[in-house]
Amino acid sequence: MNRFAAVVMGLALGAVSPALAADLPKAAPSSPAAPAVAAAPFGLEWGLSKEELEAKGIKLAEVPTNEGSQRFSATGLSKLVAGVETVVVDFGFDNRLWKVIAASEDFPNDPYGFKVKARYGELNDILTEKYGKGKATHRTGGSIYDEARYFLAGLNGGKSWHFTTYSAPGLSIELSVRAKDSDTGYWVLIYNNTELAKGYDKAKANREKNAL
Repeated sequence: MNRFAAVVMGLALGAVSPALAADLPKAAPSSPAAPAVAAAPFGLEWGLSKEELEAKGIKLAEVPTNEGSQRFSATGLSKLVAGVETVVVDFGFDNRLWKVIAASEDFPNDPYGFKVKARYGELNDILTEKYGKGKATHRTGGSIYDEARYFLAGLNGGKSWHFTTYSAPGLSIELSVRAKDSDTGYWVLIYNNTELAKGYDKAKANREKNAL
């Protein structure tokens, strides 16, 4: 849990001919309907309060943050993918679920990252099928970090990056490979509700303004 806390520290309408249009009443202009927000992962629902989640039988344990937002580790979720060790849910400052983070179990004794990259590839295939092709950033840090045996060392030292971002209606999603040390990797999956994130950012800014 300490390690993960540190990790946590985006119809066509039928046309009417001109001749018929003249006899039709004029409709008030309207904005196109906004697309429905994609579902939250792991059987969760966006916008629910802490109390509503607990009423569904989900057990929450507080994860302290410097920002003051309401963040908890969650267990008892109805849906999970294999290998998840920890799920953190964030209710922001107004008690509405807007962010979900999942971190995997460790992949030890693998400085090349073979095992964690294999699982990353499997999850990428699933996310691509569901949300479309993501934007991958796979960059090594130069020098020794370009060598395969220093893959995790580069991630651990902040020299290398290995992640993919995806877009869905109302969501931004990121899948990444991270490192606990130069021999132990893990993957992280982050879901943000982009509309609720605006409220979080505004509340955070107001909070900081009042603190100064």
